[in-house]
Amino acid sequence: MAHLVKKSSKFVDAGVILKRSSETWHCETRINGNPSGHSMQIGDKIYFAETGYAIYAMGTVSELKEIAKIFSLDELFSYYQNSNIKSSRYWFSVANEKIFLRNDTFKFLSIFEYKSVTKPLQQPIFLPKEFRGQSSYFKISDNFIFDNGENNFELTHKIPSALRLHLFNKWNVDYDKPMIDIDHFVPSSLGGPGNIEENLEIVGLSINRTKGNSVPRGVFVIGKAFCEFRKVPVNIPSEFTSAKTPLEKSPAGKDVAKKIISAVNSKENTMDEIRNFYADVKNSTGRPRTHHDRYLHIFTQTSGFCSSLRELDYPWTIIFSKLSFREPATCV
Repeated sequence: MAHLVKKSSKFVDAGVILKRSSETWHCETRINGNPSGHSMQIGDKIYFAETGYAIYAMGTVSELKEIAKIFSLDELFSYYQNSNIKSSRYWFSVANEKIFLRNDTFKFLSIFEYKSVTKPLQQPIFLPKEFRGQSSYFKISDNFIFDNGENNFELTHKIPSALRLHLFNKWNVDYDKPMIDIDHFVPSSLGGPGNIEENLEIVGLSINRTKGNSVPRGVFVIGKAFCEFRKVPVNIPSEFTSAKTPLEKSPAGKDVAKKIISAVNSKENTMDEIRNFYADVKNSTGRPRTHHDRYLHIFTQTSGFCSSLRELDYPWTIIFSKLSFREPATCV
């Protein structure tokens, strides 16, 4: 038997779903009945997905606790003190959503904890339509095959927690450093998606704020070729494609950029075409190098990342040498 469990990052203290430890405790709760997954057995296969995004990890059930029944907030607080789940945000959400807000129907709360040996997937598997509903748990057969149906994948501006952690590990940067952030390369306010890796980069927080919603010049350069090839009626003045500065900050430029991005993000295009556009924008070449050398080393030595980054001219991606990086590592 296999199981699919959907989790929300908003209930986790650190803002991430899966730390890269080999064994992790998980929890399912339900009021007035048995919690989801209570039929799990040691050795069962289990898939973990982020709500609204994709399956990001899989593992095997290694340990089970007996189902606990809680009849009051005081009992829940006592249980939390000895629970294997140490996220205070998670337990607060349980108390609020399953006791406070359901006080008129609440009789008892069932809690089921289980441990899994879990390994993140190298590439996420986007959730098929039948698993995108409200339910957070599905029982599936052992031989169920997930089709990574990108044609059904919907672009959103939000950066999924699982993707954020994947990129931090790929670029080998501590996810909890407050001065490091994952940023949209094409700003979300212009329509730039946050749930595909090709439009994301790692930056310092102060640089992120400085960049704001300025348009990378590559949007116009690559967008012009895209719109001409697709015969999309977007007028892109030459002043936006030939300017020497790497950023376009004018309201007129932002309006043109929004039209380009809207055309690119259209469902008439395949996900491969959309991904390629954002990768090409980020990898645009032909300008003097202005990046910090250490920052470039992290990026160019990381497997599968932009090999031509040294030619880019986007000064907001400078990360000052005072930020500490470990040596690059390939993603596992």
